[in-house]
Amino acid sequence: ITWFAQTNDTFQVQQTPSLSPTVIWNSFSNIVTYTGPPVPGNGLFSFFDNGSQYPFGPTRFYRVLLYSQGTNSVVTPINNGSPQTNSVPANSVVYYSVSVPTNAIAATNLFSLAAGPLNLWFNQTTLPVPANPPDSLLLGGAVSGASSVLITNGMPPLLPGQTYYLAIQNTNNVAVNYVFGVNFETVATGPVSNLVFSAGIIYTNISGTNGFLIHWLAPTNDTFQVQETPSIVPSVTWNSFSNIVTYTGPVVPGNGLFTFFDNGSQYPFTGASRFYRMLLVSSGSSTGSLVIASQPNYVATKLQLFSMTNSATDSNPLATLDYTLGDLPTPSTTPAINSANGVISWTPGSGDAGGAYKFTTVVTDNNVPQRSATNAFTVFVLPAPSLSRASVTTTNVTLSWTAHTNDLFQVDWATAISPPVAWSPFPATVVYTNGAVTFTDTNAPKVNKFYRLIWLPLP
Repeated sequence: ITWFAQTNDTFQVQQTPSLSPTVIWNSFSNIVTYTGPPVPGNGLFSFFDNGSQYPFGPTRFYRVLLYSQGTNSVVTPINNGSPQTNSVPANSVVYYSVSVPTNAIAATNLFSLAAGPLNLWFNQTTLPVPANPPDSLLLGGAVSGASSVLITNGMPPLLPGQTYYLAIQNTNNVAVNYVFGVNFETVATGPVSNLVFSAGIIYTNISGTNGFLIHWLAPTNDTFQVQETPSIVPSVTWNSFSNIVTYTGPVVPGNGLFTFFDNGSQYPFTGASRFYRMLLVSSGSSTGSLVIASQPNYVATKLQLFSMTNSATDSNPLATLDYTLGDLPTPSTTPAINSANGVISWTPGSGDAGGAYKFTTVVTDNNVPQRSATNAFTVFVLPAPSLSRASVTTTNVTLSWTAHTNDLFQVDWATAISPPVAWSPFPATVVYTNGAVTFTDTNAPKVNKFYRLIWLPLP
C-alpha cells in the first residue's frame, strides 16, 4: 500500500475482510513513518502486508489513519492533576499515556476547555484507534465534561499500578485548542485490592429532611470519610464531612452496606450540582498508625522564650491531630502547647533556674477507633547547679551544692584530669529532696581526687 503525505506525519494501517454489513477494522501493529530522505512537503509512504499478522481471506480492504501530525509527540505522559494545554490539528489525533497509582480506585478524565467538539477514546493496553474495538469512547463531541474509569465496576475497568492510553480526536477541518487533565481518587490506607467498591446516590427524605443518601459496599471492618465538591471542572476542591462512617449492620465476614446521609447542614445545597467520594480511613486488614517523633533533651535560659515543635504522622492523611501536654511540669511559669501543630512555648521564670523539667507530649487523632502517641524530654534551665563546697576528713570527702526539688545528679571521680580523663561514676544517683544537697565519698584515700557533677534528665 502506498500513499503521499507530509514527511513528518506518521500513520497506522488497518484492514477488514468485509465492508458489510458491519465493519470491524483490525489495526496492524506497525506505525508507519517516512523512510526516505527528509524533505519539506510530501513524500511517498509504503506499507507491505505479508499476511503474517492477519492471514489473507478472499477479500481485504485497507485504510490509512493519521497517527500523529507534524511535530506532535506520538505519546505524551500526563500526570495526576496536571492539566495539559494543547492543540490537535484538523482531522487528527493526539495521544496520552496515563500511569495509574497503585492505590487508585477511580480516574476522572476531563475537558475543562475546548474550542471545538472533540472525541476522547480509551484503551487499557495500547494506543486507541478511534472507532476500533475494543477502544472505548469516553466523551463524544465534547467541549467540556468528565468521564470516570472505576477500579471494579467500570467498563473498561481501571488497573492500579498499570498504564492506560487516551486519544483526543479532532474530526473538524480546523485545529482545536483544548485543556485536558486526569485526576485520580485514591484510598488513604490499605491495599486497593481489598476494597470492593459499588456505590449509589439517592435523593430522599429521612425524618422530614430532604437530602442525598450515599450508599456503597465494602468490607464490614473498614471505616470511611465522605467528601463533597460542587464541581470537578476545571479544578477540584474536596470538602470533608466530619462524620467517620462505620458499618452499623450485623458484623459479618466480607462486604456490607455502608450509608451516609447528606442533609445539607454541614455544606448547604447552594450549587446546581454536587459530587461525592468515599475515602478509606482505616482498613480491617490494618489498624493504621499514629507516630510522634522523639525529642532530644533541651537547655533553656531563665526569662528567655524556649520553643520547640513536635512532628506527628498519621497513616490517615485526612485525620485531624490534637496535641496536649501530659505530666505537666510545675515551674513558676506555665508552659503552653498549640493544639493544632504541637509547638510548645515556655519562658522560664527566675525561680526555675537550675531546675530540670519533664515535658510529655500527647497527640490524638479523630479516627475510629481513636489512636494516640506520646514522647517525653527534659528541659534544663540555666544556670546549672554547681559544686559549692567540699569538706575533707581523714577518710571522707563530703560535696555540697543546691538544686531544685526532684533534680537528679550523678557524681563521678578521677585521680587525674589530664587528658584522657578516666572518670568513674559512683553507683548511686543523687536525688534532691529538701535543703542543700550533699554527697559523701567514704572511700577517699590520701591521693589527689577530682569530682564532677552531672545533671541528669528526669525519667
